[in-house]
Amino acid sequence: MKNSFTTQWANQNIKITYPKKILLDYFMRVFFKEWIKSPLKESGNQIIVKLEKSEEKTIEAQTFDYNREIKGDCIITNVYNVKIFRAFIRSLYKSVFLKSSVVGIPELYMAIIRKGIVEPIEYYNHLEGWSLIHANVFEYDGKTFVITAGSKVGKSTLINKLSQQFKIKILSDNYCFINKKKVRTFEEPLRGGIESRLKLSFYNRSINGYPHKFEAEIDYFIYLKRSNENYLIEINNNELEKNIRKINENAGEGIFFANNKDPLKIDSKDFIFKKGDFKSLELGMKQGLHNINTTMNLIINLAEK
Repeated sequence: MKNSFTTQWANQNIKITYPKKILLDYFMRVFFKEWIKSPLKESGNQIIVKLEKSEEKTIEAQTFDYNREIKGDCIITNVYNVKIFRAFIRSLYKSVFLKSSVVGIPELYMAIIRKGIVEPIEYYNHLEGWSLIHANVFEYDGKTFVITAGSKVGKSTLINKLSQQFKIKILSDNYCFINKKKVRTFEEPLRGGIESRLKLSFYNRSINGYPHKFEAEIDYFIYLKRSNENYLIEINNNELEKNIRKINENAGEGIFFANNKDPLKIDSKDFIFKKGDFKSLELGMKQGLHNINTTMNLIINLAEK
């Protein structure tokens, strides 16, 4: 049996089809909760995920093997040799040691979804002029913010604090696509809850919500960095693009970093970033949780101007 759904954008929607295997179907419904329930939209491109052995060339990932075919407007990803038993044992380990970052069952299926669905979505969007950015996207007081930052800078902590104190509406806490002034996200659980044996968790973060929409026009694009002082300044397009490229390269995820045998592989020099009609800013944040409040106020003051 198979199940199909479509992305839920204004246009350029993609149809996604996957086998209704028990665990895969469960995690698909966790990741794409609203998209799976929504009516199918008209689509021009298609993504198909298969859980079966293929005679094509094998590409090894950390927890499974895969290969791909691009047939016209359809991308087919075959996933096989899934190391499910090892992931199960590691999930048992995580149930005892909650802070461990081992790849258990949730992380295994998150990796399958990233490889089988997220990367093909990125590929199709790239062809349409969209750039994948590692960033948070949220709305507050009618304004849309995109905040990009390197690993361990404090982006997720900042977003969670803003959500608790100012009730911002989060559109993405992981990735987004940028095309001039427009931002587009895909459905993925918002992960900022507390690790618990009673909650479904991914890499020490429990699910605490889902995006309410998947497209918006950007008002503020903020590059967040560690600093010796708290500040907010405007920067030019070249500075913003340079920082975005650096963050993407350090993250090392997506079609620009795919295996050379993968037909979705895109040369990094083909990364597209078209500056839109939004304010580009650099936000400096000092070390320490007590500086989060100052940083939040700098952001909130922007929206309330």
